[in-house]
This record gives sequence, structure tokens and C-alpha cells, in this order.
Amino acid sequence: MTTTTHLVTGHWIGGEIVAGSAGTIPVVNPATGETVAHTPAGTAADVDRAVATAR
Repeated sequence: MTTTTHLVTGHWIGGEIVAGSAGTIPVVNPATGETVAHTPAGTAADVDRAVATAR
């Protein structure tokens, strides 16, 4: 079985994609142990920006 791995390139903040600034985190299928995607890791600054934008 072939698995496609996806890469999410940023965070969705304020209606736009904002580049991740802390590397990536693998997303693993728990049934197979295969990595199926990579998602950006956020920093405290990324969270602060998202919260400020949400207000």
C-alpha cells in the first residue's frame, strides 16, 4: 500500500496562510505508524498573533 505524505505550509491566521516559524510536526496514522502529513509547529508569537487577530 502506498501512502501519500502531505505538507501543510503554514498557519491559517486572519484569513491568510502565515508561514510556520518553528519547524514541522509529523502527523502519524496510529493504525499503521506511517507519517501521513507534516504540519507547522507554532511558537508563542504565532499564538499571540492568532489570538490578537481573533479579537
